[in-house]
Amino acid sequence: MLGDVPEPRRLRILLVDDDDADFRLFRRALHRTGIDCELQWIANIATAREALARGGFDLYIIDYHLGSCTGVALWADVSRRGGAGPAILLSGSVGEVEDEARDAGFSAVLHKDELSSAVLAGAIHGVIAPSR
Repeated sequence: MLGDVPEPRRLRILLVDDDDADFRLFRRALHRTGIDCELQWIANIATAREALARGGFDLYIIDYHLGSCTGVALWADVSRRGGAGPAILLSGSVGEVEDEARDAGFSAVLHKDELSSAVLAGAIHGVIAPSR
């Protein structure tokens, strides 16, 4: 019956980024996409490791520079332990991290300089659609 179709649930996104200004820019771009989602932000690496290992998100978006480690190293460690899912790497460096990100299991790389709501929406839909 048509009336029994469940409503799609909100997309759960975890953003790992240690920079408050970058978080605010990302949140604004995400809001402008119109994607129905719940965004959780973690700035602390230890807390991020725990959340990544626990899972429960539909998409993980991780910044490359995280102070004492890189987002690539963080994701590779979590992936080796069996915690994984669709992930996008955010990078301020254009063209330098794509191979490293792919080897670590990231589905896409977004460059902060080119981040717009259209680019972000395209990346999210491109990464999430195959996994749903």
